[in-house]
Amino acid sequence: MKYLLFCLMPLYLFCAIACKKKDSHPELPPITQTGANTFGCLINGVPAYTYLYSNQLAGEGVKYSDQSGNYSNLNIWAITINNGVRRDFYFSIKTPPPLELKTYPANIISNDANEYGCTINDGKTIHSTDSLLPATITITKYIGNILSGTFEMTMTNHNRDTIRLTQGRFDINTK
Repeated sequence: MKYLLFCLMPLYLFCAIACKKKDSHPELPPITQTGANTFGCLINGVPAYTYLYSNQLAGEGVKYSDQSGNYSNLNIWAITINNGVRRDFYFSIKTPPPLELKTYPANIISNDANEYGCTINDGKTIHSTDSLLPATITITKYIGNILSGTFEMTMTNHNRDTIRLTQGRFDINTK
């Protein structure tokens, strides 16, 4: 019996090392809260990401605007160019100030108190959130010049074809 256990030990160790979970999408930026100027997600399992910040956003990058008044308007724009595919992202949250560290619905809803909406345009098709599909943006840090968060959503186009955004993350240094 001891001989059998001794012989099986190397096989067990090999399996334990070989089965170690690996990051299946190392292209995505890590989830951070340091102002790393990153944006990324999986679109139906395919990575879309950028590591750039742009004030003008003429090319690849990510930027934001925050306007206060009766409502806080937080707008995030990102352009990703991966494997020759360009995607323009636009996320908007409108809520009574101040913007809080919490999860916001990101469906298209419009009334006097709240307005949310997210779109992706790949040059051929525009997908957007709607009131029937799950969509959230979680603000994890918003202090000084750092805006960070995560997102998950399902979007649809005019033909009702859907795409799923998962493992979404952004970390913007606003200076």
